[in-house]
Amino acid sequence: MPVAYAAFYLVLRLGGPLALRRTERKNAEVEPLDPGHRGVEVTGRRTEETAQWLVEHCDLPRVSAGGRSRLRVDAATYARVGEVAEQIDTGYTRVNGDVLVVHDLQPAAVRVHALRRRGWWRLLGDDRAEWDITDGDRTGRLVSGKAHLVSGLPVLVCFRFCAVFGGTSRWMIGFPRKPVGGSSTDERQVLTRVFPPLTASPHVVDPVEVLVPLENALVERRRRYLSLLEELAAEPDLSFRDARRAPDLALLTRVAGEVMAGSGERLCDLVDRAKEEHGLQVAIACARALARLPLGEFRSLTQRLLPIVGSRILSLQWTLTPSWTCVRCRGACRASATRADSGCCPGSRTSSRGWASSTILGSSGSSRGWPRRPVGSTR
Repeated sequence: MPVAYAAFYLVLRLGGPLALRRTERKNAEVEPLDPGHRGVEVTGRRTEETAQWLVEHCDLPRVSAGGRSRLRVDAATYARVGEVAEQIDTGYTRVNGDVLVVHDLQPAAVRVHALRRRGWWRLLGDDRAEWDITDGDRTGRLVSGKAHLVSGLPVLVCFRFCAVFGGTSRWMIGFPRKPVGGSSTDERQVLTRVFPPLTASPHVVDPVEVLVPLENALVERRRRYLSLLEELAAEPDLSFRDARRAPDLALLTRVAGEVMAGSGERLCDLVDRAKEEHGLQVAIACARALARLPLGEFRSLTQRLLPIVGSRILSLQWTLTPSWTCVRCRGACRASATRADSGCCPGSRTSSRGWASSTILGSSGSSRGWPRRPVGSTR
């Protein structure tokens, strides 16, 4: 037993530094790599965290992980994407002031595969992370992690580690260890040996790759928007009470800005006509679209908008709650629908816990108590 005890201690005490030098020598043999605009794909464990770390610390214009790509772009492209995002759904998410995140399945030229490895003797302490860098037919392997070597008196330590707030409970058996000075606590720091570090003027994705699809999407969305307005104007009855199927009105509230420029008068005409023909859904959708017009055009339509804002049909659309009480129709309104205008049931009221909301040009508010009816004969 004493001989086995001493042999085990010497293996860990002498083998640890040897394993550390061997690891550092292998890491030094991996050649630096500059992917440029070819892109890097991260696979294996903790792909999203690794991809984000590479974007923040390495000069890589495109990093993919889990079907999503992080693209570093210039300031003008970043600002233009923000402008387009206010008008249509671009598919891009802006982060960090110069990075766009988009769903992308395009394969990258360089692949980084992360995996976890534990040595049998644990000469360097805890688990080690390994990174396989593949560039075409060439593959290099990096090993990272904070190294802990056996040191001090050969006193065997044995205790049970209990993870109370997360983690894994396990037995800790071995000799006292201390961390090696100079080694990084972040296991991803070793990737800077291969990829160039981030500089003040990093590489960026070609703006054409980002802006051309966006501009084409703007043109296509405006074409569909104007086509929908023409389709509604040509409809014989905007109430769609017969067997005809109503078009998809969601497009009216999914666009804004220059996509809708010049369509204010047509929207006002559709609202007025829909009210006359009892086309409630068309009137609401077009009224909400009016609120998304460019500000200058919206102000120029003041005289057309005042009757619309003061409309009983549009401004007092109540969403009924389960506690709504209809005195005159004895609950028929609550049983038949969840929406009603202020003239549906003159004797309607809410109980002490009843709520109702109204819609005015797309904005909603809440009301409690008795619904109010506008004065006069405005519609």
